[in-house]
Amino acid sequence: MLRKLRFPILIGAGVIAAAGLVYFSHSRVSSEQVQGAIGKRDVYRDAQVNSSDIATPGSAPVATAEILKSKEFSALAKNQSFQSLLSDRSFQALAKDQAFVSLLANSSFQNLARHGAFTQLLQNGSFQQAAAALNAQQMQQSLSQQSQSQVQSSQLQQMKSSLKQDSNFQALKNDAAFNSLLQNRGFLALASNSAFSSLLSTGSFQSLISDRSFQSLVSQSSFQNALRQGSAASLASAALRQE
Repeated sequence: MLRKLRFPILIGAGVIAAAGLVYFSHSRVSSEQVQGAIGKRDVYRDAQVNSSDIATPGSAPVATAEILKSKEFSALAKNQSFQSLLSDRSFQALAKDQAFVSLLANSSFQNLARHGAFTQLLQNGSFQQAAAALNAQQMQQSLSQQSQSQVQSSQLQQMKSSLKQDSNFQALKNDAAFNSLLQNRGFLALASNSAFSSLLSTGSFQSLISDRSFQSLVSQSSFQNALRQGSAASLASAALRQE
């Protein structure tokens, strides 16, 4: 009897074993496929770059690198007056002000800044007060029924009256460049700043304001951006390294 049942038992065991093999084989393949898909998603996620990791054009490092490659900066890098100006604390503080940066590139300002009468006038307390008053009037003109020309005419007359004894003002009052600056609110706001008037009188500033390379450099947007972002000290260090 046992001999008769031996073959059916063996066949049944073989079928069960084959079924088990097929089941475990499919389970392993499915598991690997699932893990592989998840792994691919993880790799893709890890490969993504955050926008914060990408340098923004015009940011301080990018702008500074562009300046260092310019011919104007290379021409000035070994100039001690240039190094001294960039290292000056007053210059570094003023350079963060858009009005000051714009003035540096203003041709009227560049021409006037070379004349002693202009730099001496800026240190006159009466002129500083008159410039502040003219600036305040221009700021409030939108609330006034007077036109801009009427406001300027009124305040200019008061300025001329208060400074009629000042020889420096008398020497400049008919100068087109000077009268152009009197309509520049950025200049009027800075005129009462003692750090501004003192800086203009320094030897380093006076020697640079007539320099063509300096005039060209301060007109470049990359240099202006770097100054406003507080990179003057970094540029001074870069200039010293090129000696």
